[in-house]
Amino acid sequence: MTYTPITPGTINWDVPVNAAFTSQDSRITSNEGRLNGLESKQVIGPSDAGWIAWNYDPATAQGSTTLTTGQMFMSRLDIRSSATAVNAIYALNAVGVTLTSGQNLVGLYDSSGNLLATSADQSANWLSTGLKVTAFTSSVSIAAGTYHLGFLSNGATPMSLLRSMATSAQNATVNLGFSASAARWATTGAGLTALPTPVTMSGRAASFGSAWAALS
Repeated sequence: MTYTPITPGTINWDVPVNAAFTSQDSRITSNEGRLNGLESKQVIGPSDAGWIAWNYDPATAQGSTTLTTGQMFMSRLDIRSSATAVNAIYALNAVGVTLTSGQNLVGLYDSSGNLLATSADQSANWLSTGLKVTAFTSSVSIAAGTYHLGFLSNGATPMSLLRSMATSAQNATVNLGFSASAARWATTGAGLTALPTPVTMSGRAASFGSAWAALS
């Protein structure tokens, strides 16, 4: 192909130059998209496990949050698109001791504190440690938004959830300045024997017990 130079200053001399710049910009943008796609594949997310969402990568969890008998502990989950919730997923670092039948439960709450789904009693299931996939008694359709898994454990010694190594001094840090209503981790109630509904979200106490949780 023969290239015929165009003398600057002549009519339309800038047309091929601008076209070349436009073409180059297009290639750069396209390559950036490919690189971003490759970068995103390097990060393991809940969808890789076939789950809807989790509150952080479980590989960073290595501590324990021991629940208080009769008090519900809540872990926040942010859902990016509509889904059908079937299971609560979490892990036990320590088993419960002499758990009270019918009073060890998991529930799914919306951001207003309404109970959307509940599990069957987990008194037997919480006598062993490790990953737990706890089915709700009925699946529930959820829209994009903020939700919370609530954990209630009653017995001589409640179970302990796997969590990050945050300490009490980091309470404000792990909750990122959120209000009690929106806190990532929080507790509510006293002397509870069943999952409360509704929960007064503004009355919750933010917690540094950053328990890992997921939803599928």
